[in-house]
Order: sequence, then C-alpha cells, then structure tokens
Amino acid sequence: MSLVASTNHSSSVQAYESTQIKLVDTSTRANVPEDPRAKLMYYLKCMCSVINLTHVHPEVQRLTDYHRYDIGRNDIDTLIKMCQVLAPDKLENKCIFECPALCGSWSARFYDVNEIRQQVLSTTATTSITALAGKSALFASATATATVILEGTCYNIMQILTYTNYWMEDNFRKPMKLLQRNSSICTLL
Repeated sequence: MSLVASTNHSSSVQAYESTQIKLVDTSTRANVPEDPRAKLMYYLKCMCSVINLTHVHPEVQRLTDYHRYDIGRNDIDTLIKMCQVLAPDKLENKCIFECPALCGSWSARFYDVNEIRQQVLSTTATTSITALAGKSALFASATATATVILEGTCYNIMQILTYTNYWMEDNFRKPMKLLQRNSSICTLL
C-alpha cells in the first residue's frame, strides 16, 4: 500500500513549493503469544523498528524476541524500564500515530515515509492542504524532524507506526499494568 499526502505553499506569486509525503506500507503479520511478557516484548520490538535502538542496550535483541518470552524477574524489570522510556505518550504524533484509517483491517501498520519537495515558478499564489486521514500535517512534522529525543538522547526515526486503540491496549497498556503489579522496580520515572 502506498499513500500520498500533499501540502502546497506559496510565499510569493513567483515561487511555488510542493511537498508530498509518500507512505509505503512495510507491515508484516505477527503472531504474538497471549502472555503479558510476550506482548510487551512485541511492543518493544515495534518501537525498535520505529526508532533505531538496537545498539542502545545490550539486552534489546533478546528482549525483543517475543516468542522466547519465558524471561526472569531481572529481565522483566529491564523490559518494563525500557518500555516506560518508550511509552506511547512520549512518542505519539512524533513517530507513532493513532490512526485507524491507515490500519485498514489490521490493528497496526508500519510505514516508510518519503518526503518530496519541489519548487517551481508560478504566476498565481496558492495555498492548499490535502489531508490524509487528518494526519498529513503530523506526518510532515515527523519527517521534517526525523528524530525524537528520549531521556536527553536524540534518536533517528526509521519509520512510523499507525495503530488502533485496541492494539495499544493489547500490546502496551494491559501487559504493562500486569507486569508492573508484580515487578520489583519502582514504576515512577
């Protein structure tokens, strides 16, 4: 699936700038076991696909292998801490977007975002915005910055994730609550 949103600006009668945002669907199906550890590990894997975090922590590779979710208490504590840093409220409208319209029949989809800017001469002044599911301005914002700052460190955005509320509830909120309830760490950051 490839979607295009356009934003056109004209600052003078002679200059015309066109920005196109092209979304290329890179999603694949995932079969996540019905276990809160597996669900949270899957969430971490998704966030590692959105932001390149594979070299940040030595345990990321292992903690994103959600099919091997039988992990010990120390690993669960590390997983919770990492997911708290990558909580949706810190990433929303930067590199993850609640946008059921772009999810289609799935509960989440990944997109590569390509921004194309063109300047041409024009004899008329125009300004127009083509909205894509109400999110084109946010996608343009995400591609303009192409980075996100987490705990004082800047990370590159690799792609964006669109999701439904159901996906976030099933893969982050519910498993986080269940695991935090039994965790030995303080859940306040």
